[in-house]
Amino acid sequence: MRSLHGCNGRKVAHNVASRDFCSRRIGVLVRAQTSHQHLDIDDDCLWNEFCERVSGEWDGVTATFSPEGVAIPLPERYVPSAFREWGVELFDWQSQCSMVASTQAKSLSYRVRRMMPSVGCEADAIAFTEESTSCGIDTSRNSKIMEVKAVFRDGSYYAGPSSMSELAANTVTLEFCICKLDKLDTRVRVLVLLARREVTDWHTRSFEVHFERYEAPYQGGIDLTGCGGGMPGFAKSVSSSPSHVNPNGSALFNELWETESECSFGDPNGGYTMSESALASVALPLGLQLRWRLKSFEEDVEDDDNGSMMEVVWNMEGGQGRRRMTSVYKPLHPVQVRLNNERMASFCTEPS
Repeated sequence: MRSLHGCNGRKVAHNVASRDFCSRRIGVLVRAQTSHQHLDIDDDCLWNEFCERVSGEWDGVTATFSPEGVAIPLPERYVPSAFREWGVELFDWQSQCSMVASTQAKSLSYRVRRMMPSVGCEADAIAFTEESTSCGIDTSRNSKIMEVKAVFRDGSYYAGPSSMSELAANTVTLEFCICKLDKLDTRVRVLVLLARREVTDWHTRSFEVHFERYEAPYQGGIDLTGCGGGMPGFAKSVSSSPSHVNPNGSALFNELWETESECSFGDPNGGYTMSESALASVALPLGLQLRWRLKSFEEDVEDDDNGSMMEVVWNMEGGQGRRRMTSVYKPLHPVQVRLNNERMASFCTEPS
């Protein structure tokens, strides 16, 4: 496991004091904050720490899910004939993500190879698809489709557009990368694909989940992973909904989660509060829970219900800790992103 250090070489800690009362927040009760850390994406120190953490060769498993949380089989054209002859459906790719972040250009680039073992698994994995992504930072609030909007010292990040209302494209991807709370060399990347029905009406099309483990420093992906050394598939495993999540993915209202640390990007004075009505949610394997609300935008109206929110919650094993990354788009504000580390504090007898 790699340690997380600040610019001065000391370990970074983000313990934030909290008040001892409940506040209703997106379907759960969360202990209210007295303060949080507001980060600046132009901070060179922050970028250097982020680059050190995120760059490398990451081996993993990739699966795609419908908006209802149903695993989608791999396209038949990629499935070896031996599997098709026996009627075996495949849902997981073995994947390799070769990622590098530049300290000078403040950009993030990565190449993802999707592979599956050859028949019998006697040989190395075969690369069936390869795709490259490159995105930088954007502080001008333009409507580029893919920009890094938030980076964190542990290697977590968020990438997406500056504005949903100004996009000309009919599809857009929101990327949430969250490192594991107690093991920073393990992470999930959740790519949320949104599509437009009407001019301003967005809906979820699919969720692509990459479960990855750091293997080596960045080498440009010159070597493929051997078929025997990959991580196990997860697409068809039971969605690990902890006790505090209903089977449909919605949260129960009698729990108190304490935020141990909170980092945010965007307007520090803008804030955001989303009403709990009309929140969609789904539970996925690996302890993942997604919550969202996608609404049409009215440029001249600013209120709590005029905006869209997408949230990825990663519940850690044991159900006592979780990481929660939230992105909020409102027409009169740049995108706001928060990453919270939370632990189960107690149960409240009644929701406030």
